[in-house]
Amino acid sequence: MLPRNTEEKNDTSKGGSSNKKTSEQKALSEEVNGDIYNILQSMFVEFSCFIQTEVNDLKQSIQFMTDKFDTFCAEMGKIKEELKEIKKDNNSLKEENDVLRFRLNEIEQYSRRENVMIYGIPVTKSESLYEVINTISKVTGAENFGQDVSVAHRLPSQKGKVQTIIVRFCKRSSDSWLKCFKEESRKHSDGFGIPLQKLSQHFQPGDHLTPTTRSLFNKTREVAREKGYKFIWIKDCKILIKKDENSSVSRIIHYNDLDNL
Repeated sequence: MLPRNTEEKNDTSKGGSSNKKTSEQKALSEEVNGDIYNILQSMFVEFSCFIQTEVNDLKQSIQFMTDKFDTFCAEMGKIKEELKEIKKDNNSLKEENDVLRFRLNEIEQYSRRENVMIYGIPVTKSESLYEVINTISKVTGAENFGQDVSVAHRLPSQKGKVQTIIVRFCKRSSDSWLKCFKEESRKHSDGFGIPLQKLSQHFQPGDHLTPTTRSLFNKTREVAREKGYKFIWIKDCKILIKKDENSSVSRIIHYNDLDNL
């Protein structure tokens, strides 16, 4: 058994060693914690700088896109205004074009006012159209106007169809010639023109209309019949309609007029 003083000495030695070890561990721990803190602090600073840089870049991108969008909106506004002006000019040009087309058709139609179209007379061998016209004039009682014929010829036609004869008078005798025909046609109740011996079973004259006027006349007949108009006719190359015997006469000039029937 060791002496008591020896045991006390050993206990004191152990206690001192333990305290020293604890101090070293604490110091090491504080050093490690400090290093970790510094590392984390450094990482936080770097991350903060990175985030700040990214945020600034994002802000610049957003501002750039905003500026571009504002510029785009401004340009679109200008384009819309330009389109409005273009549409306005286009509508104006359309109106002017319609007016010019109408005037051109009026001029072309006026140049045909002395012409008469004759339908339904077949071509004969070695025919003389002037003799045909003289024969027609005698049948209709228009001998006095036969001498006013300036030129006459047939128009090309589709295969199997009778070629139409076009007659041009040297002065305004076409109206009188047609008037004689109408007076004679009243004596024939079948409504298919006047029979012409040896030349045609029936023939029918009419005004020389332009394609535009002819198309409008055909459309007028279609619409007028749908709306109950009894009378649709041509006079002096003008399209006229009348609802019934007690109605006033109206002239059709444009397709828009048909909407008001």
